[in-house]
Amino acid sequence: MSSIRGVARVLTIVTLAATAVAQMDLYGLVEDYSGVRKLVRMDPENPAGAQVIAEFDVDLNWLEYDRANDWLVAARGTQLYHIDTQTGVATAFASPTGVDGGQGLAYIVPEAGLYAVTGDAPGSGVQTAISKINADGTATFQFDLSTFVDDLDELMWDPVNELLYGIDGQNDLMHTIAYEDGIVMSTTNITQGRQGRGSIHWQNGLIYEGEIISNAGYFEPVIRTRDPITGDRIATLGQIPDAEFLWGLAFVPEPSTALLLLFTAPFLGRRR
Repeated sequence: MSSIRGVARVLTIVTLAATAVAQMDLYGLVEDYSGVRKLVRMDPENPAGAQVIAEFDVDLNWLEYDRANDWLVAARGTQLYHIDTQTGVATAFASPTGVDGGQGLAYIVPEAGLYAVTGDAPGSGVQTAISKINADGTATFQFDLSTFVDDLDELMWDPVNELLYGIDGQNDLMHTIAYEDGIVMSTTNITQGRQGRGSIHWQNGLIYEGEIISNAGYFEPVIRTRDPITGDRIATLGQIPDAEFLWGLAFVPEPSTALLLLFTAPFLGRRR
């Protein structure tokens, strides 16, 4: 009886956590008109209300939420940083071989790990390998996609279908990738093009992305949604204020749900 109750408790917690996942804030790495990089937090449906959390004295790129440790991860060159979601304090923690500017980061739930686009020659501009970033900061090679793709700029994780998405921004292509073996399952043209680095994330069945548009001689980042199957745009949600460029996006649970997800992360996304 006690074991049944224990299982029931776990299922109840996981159910509550799954419900809580919907309560997410959208974080962005932006650059203002004076060239300063900032961390902002916003309601994903109302980017115009974005609030500044912190300013950085280094040019951080990309952004991903590590739910096992409840922190953000960003990159500068080959250096990775942890970022506190509440204070914005950034701490350098690793410089794994092959990681060049982050070049796309994705947190894979079943593996409870951070994956990054890597390559044999950092700085070459061509990156087609996927590696896992270990707890000690080293990188473990997973698979090479050069047979299927020319280049990868970004990674995104779909927790419902347990698929990686790889973005080839130069050719306006979106690839769905089996995270276990790196097989490219499908390729979709990203209509109308995109601009921005590390600014694409899957959430609630939609792709949220950032694009830099030109307005009266100025650049402005806007948040849009896209269909993950067809690649077509769905809606423009609004502009991030007081920003010229966008260097990364990540969804983060609101503080009231982050602790619950931290305890239940090992149960979420596992195949039965």
